[in-house]
Amino acid sequence: MRSVPGDPAVVVATPQAVALLAYGDADLEPVDLITGPGNIYVTAAKRICRSQVGIDAEAGPTEIAVLADDSADPEHVAAQFHARRRSAAAAHAAHVEGASASEDGHAAHGI
Repeated sequence: MRSVPGDPAVVVATPQAVALLAYGDADLEPVDLITGPGNIYVTAAKRICRSQVGIDAEAGPTEIAVLADDSADPEHVAAQFHARRRSAAAAHAAHVEGASASEDGHAAHGI
């Protein structure tokens, strides 16, 4: 499979999707490379299929730290926190309140 502008993209998730992309089926040719995040089961499927197809990495659980001062939008902070935590029960997340603004006056809203 070659990648050129205009080629269709196939976006799927779950371990079964990894197998579909790696081995193909009657309607889909096998791909050359599978990239993107996934939970522990997707990571395991990528590991199993790596001799058949290229993979980007065997990623572990998501980790995030959100540093926020009183100028941070609480909904934005909560959304960032939730987006990372929902990927796996083993994901680590920390929220630090009361972070001070940097010397140039800009607050740290996340890393």
